[in-house]
Amino acid sequence: MTTKIYIIIFLFLTSSTIYSQNPEWMIYNTSLIKSFPNDNNLSVSISKNEVSHAQKADGTNKLWSDGWVLSNIINQGTLPDNFILSLALDGKGNLWAGTNAGLAKFDGEKWIVYNTSNSGLTSNTIYSVVIDDNRDIWIGTTTGLVKFDENKWIVYNTSNSGLPNNVIYSIAIDKQSSMWIGTLGGLTKFDGIKWITFNTKNSRLPDNNITALLIDENDNKWIGTFSGLAKFDGYSWKVYKTSNSGLPYNDVYSISKAQHGEIFVQTWGGGLAKYNGKKWNRYNIKNSSLPDNNVSSLLIDEKGNRWIGTLAGFVKFDGKKWTTFNTSNSLLPDNRIYFLVRDPNGNIWIGTQNGLAVFREGGIISLPAEITTFNSEVRLNKVLLNWQSASETNIYGFEIEKEINNSGWSKIGFIRANRNTNSPKNYSFVDTNPRTGRNLYRIKQIDFYSYQKFSGIIAADIYLPNNFSLEQIIDNNYNPIKKIKLSLPKKTYVKVTIKDILGREISELINGVLESGYHEISFDGSILQSGIYFYQIYAGNIKQIQKMVVLK
Repeated sequence: MTTKIYIIIFLFLTSSTIYSQNPEWMIYNTSLIKSFPNDNNLSVSISKNEVSHAQKADGTNKLWSDGWVLSNIINQGTLPDNFILSLALDGKGNLWAGTNAGLAKFDGEKWIVYNTSNSGLTSNTIYSVVIDDNRDIWIGTTTGLVKFDENKWIVYNTSNSGLPNNVIYSIAIDKQSSMWIGTLGGLTKFDGIKWITFNTKNSRLPDNNITALLIDENDNKWIGTFSGLAKFDGYSWKVYKTSNSGLPYNDVYSISKAQHGEIFVQTWGGGLAKYNGKKWNRYNIKNSSLPDNNVSSLLIDEKGNRWIGTLAGFVKFDGKKWTTFNTSNSLLPDNRIYFLVRDPNGNIWIGTQNGLAVFREGGIISLPAEITTFNSEVRLNKVLLNWQSASETNIYGFEIEKEINNSGWSKIGFIRANRNTNSPKNYSFVDTNPRTGRNLYRIKQIDFYSYQKFSGIIAADIYLPNNFSLEQIIDNNYNPIKKIKLSLPKKTYVKVTIKDILGREISELINGVLESGYHEISFDGSILQSGIYFYQIYAGNIKQIQKMVVLK
């Protein structure tokens, strides 16, 4: 029986980001991290690529090389391992990376690592990661299938479920939300209640080692094995091998969707094949510019370009021209590529044996805006929120959310962003109806592709005054707008009037009930002639009079 050999590399990884004004690559790999002293403007020359360095006061290291910028945010977090076996993107824009040393979640800024020591994972080798419609994460490991909803972990293995084997190579979800699980002991369907296993004894599967799964638009299951390809429509089976089809090699590594019902089959030793249901087209090192016959992954962009991962680099094929990216002509950290995934912005995430790369022709679209400050200020009965973005790329705007009575977050406002900018931008929003006590706020950043990301949470405390008080107007005689500030410990009937020096009422500013808290009453003094006036306040059984001078 053929057995795949996976090379396990135990490397501790610090996250780094490559960016420039319009970068095409981002790399996450320890080999690019450098350590420098804490000088604000230190420039040194390192490596044969004439890379220079400067470290800013905020602790950000940046490396420039031919227009590329590598940034390492200190204590940002780590990938658990360089060997990337699987990748998946959830509906919130988070990347999930399966490695040989655990599962990692990346939200665009920081990494969260899950392994056997801090989570419900029973194995640190993650062969497959799939996200369902409920945004639950399904994880294929060497010790079973794991479901994670970011709160609770559920482990399925041969001792507590219908799984035939604990080694899970592949996972797919059909239109009925049933899980199809490729194991080392056959193919298993799990609908949430029942487990059904297909193997070489009870079906036409060519091998019990299920390496790849694809469910097409007609709900057909395409199953890759060590010994050929199978198609199962729910009733009948069809098997494709080198002996009866155009399949170039029987060891199938992965299967990808193409246009018009076509599929691509990536093989481990025979190159790449396209099948439209009738005809096979094969690509290998002899009849194309494919750099290697070990092909791990393939995806197709909106222009029809095929992006191919091999053990000798990353390839673009536009139907006529082949372009290969490798360690000698690009920032790719390793030529051995095992997984590709493309996000809604067109960024391609490349899992290699020596780290994670991100690539997009014309420049990476990074998300979201880089918010550098977010704070609150209490003014009377209002909360002023201020934030600043250092840069913005394709950002539509900012939703302001408030936590209401521990019952969840609610939108209380929206501020339009600048979409694209490399310079700092300041924003503010006023909550005119905060509650007494602690108020919690956060910002939801939204881009033009509907990607969303949340800021951190800040608090603003609103306290009721203990006693009634009236502030003397700090008078700028030449400013016509006058402001009267008063504090009310409880809900009170309030009347405020303006009188001249003879006691005649000139204007009534307010006559009604005000809530407890801090209040500011404004009026336009330009209607008054120069002279001495008095503002008189009745608040319940309290009466106060203050003098005001108007000069013109």
